[in-house]
Amino acid sequence: MNRQTVIFCDFDGTAAEQEVIVALFRAFGPSGWEAVRDAIIAGTVSVREGVGRLFAQIPSSRISEMVAHARQIATLRSGFQEFLEYCRVHGHRFLLTSGGVDFFIYPIMEGILPRDQIYCNGSDCSGPTVRILWPHGCDAHCQADCGMCKPSIMRRFPPARYCRVVVGDGVTDLPAARLADLVIARDLLVVKCREAGIPYEPFETFYDVMAVLDRMGAEVCG
Repeated sequence: MNRQTVIFCDFDGTAAEQEVIVALFRAFGPSGWEAVRDAIIAGTVSVREGVGRLFAQIPSSRISEMVAHARQIATLRSGFQEFLEYCRVHGHRFLLTSGGVDFFIYPIMEGILPRDQIYCNGSDCSGPTVRILWPHGCDAHCQADCGMCKPSIMRRFPPARYCRVVVGDGVTDLPAARLADLVIARDLLVVKCREAGIPYEPFETFYDVMAVLDRMGAEVCG
């Protein structure tokens, strides 16, 4: 019996052409935000600690400006909406798994993807500064303080029943790639997969992703 294919797809730099969260820090973040970003990439600061610290220095009064900026700059990667239809036709389950935040992901994806298919961090703007909420934190098998823990989401879909495909571009996708049956990667995730010896297929558009699944899906997920 074939396993159902589940697609775990990143948002920033993957579904979206841009690193939207980085663009927001560039436009609204505190002085020195780049050092925190670099520390997250290097693994010396956890995603939860770093992202939470940066947003905690941004006034909640600027949230509407940030939403408008995110919607203005964000472009979905070529073939993304066609890929959603491809998943529907082929019976694949599509989940957007992002370390980004609901206040900008939900507006960008409005009318494109239902919220119950989006796993991301939450936000509370009722106080003086933006407070990030972590509804999808690490399970008992992960001690990395991920914030939005992609491996923990993946473990809800046991490999005996599900074929797990990761589509991503960055360092936060690497832990998920270690659990995947198939990794489809671009940019920094390609480098990290090579360093870790994780097999991957490259992509630049979601037409490439569809081609990979057409070529390898039956073999990998059968």
